[in-house]
Amino acid sequence: NNNNSWQGTALVKMSGTANATLAGGGSATRFLDVELAKSASASVTLSGTIGTRNDWTQTSGVVDPGSSTVYLHGTSTQVVNGTFFNLTAASTSTVQFGNAVTVKGKLLQSSGVTDANGKVLTVEYNAGQGVLEVTGGELRLGSATHVIKGSAAFSGGTVTPQTSKVEFIGPDAATSGISGSVGLYNVKFYHGNSGSSHKTVNIGGTVTVNGLLEVFGYDTGGWHLYLNGGGTVVAKGSIAGNGKVVRGTANLTVSGASGDQTQTNLRWGVSGPYKVAKASRSLVLAGNE
Repeated sequence: NNNNSWQGTALVKMSGTANATLAGGGSATRFLDVELAKSASASVTLSGTIGTRNDWTQTSGVVDPGSSTVYLHGTSTQVVNGTFFNLTAASTSTVQFGNAVTVKGKLLQSSGVTDANGKVLTVEYNAGQGVLEVTGGELRLGSATHVIKGSAAFSGGTVTPQTSKVEFIGPDAATSGISGSVGLYNVKFYHGNSGSSHKTVNIGGTVTVNGLLEVFGYDTGGWHLYLNGGGTVVAKGSIAGNGKVVRGTANLTVSGASGDQTQTNLRWGVSGPYKVAKASRSLVLAGNE
């Protein structure tokens, strides 16, 4: 596409058994609806920056996102799914997940509303390139369990957690991070459960967990999960571990506003302060802590 506007309600459908390339002409491109529907053995390679104000769906075949950017800048609801490298949500309306979305580079929420709509978001680590970044607009997480293997940055906009769960996966022999402050519902700090090296998540801001906080350690061959950084995890609901020690330098504050909170099998070996700051009621230790 040459960065000019395509008007109308037609569908650009890429199907068949031959490999193909879809090349963009810049963020101002106004592609028609796109459906990637290759046979199981065929692929579509994305290149450049592909702008669209319409729907983007992947129904079959393989998508190689390369280092491309799909730039969503619709003025009415856009339905998207599939595999992307960079995905930018710069809508003046709503971007709605029609099925699972996987991002290997940066998912940038800059304007409008992005609604996960009960579908799963996965941000890959991909040698440190995977990032979820929210700078404006609103990200609605819905009811699904989302997996962040890379980093996350929150500098503006709004994250509406709804009833979702977000799993932050410490990468093997590497470090991911969370910067800025964010409120989530259920959160799990975890690891890939394999590999002969430490796994590290740096917490640089404040992560407030309004539902269940799970912190699952790793203890294989002397390797561990580390929660590093000077940031704070604030637990307002129950807390659960897997009985394996978690190390690092981050802070944990227990501060549910009302009612007892229960902690089960959390092995907190982190050097940062562990603080109970409840205005009323108790923290109940229910396992091997």
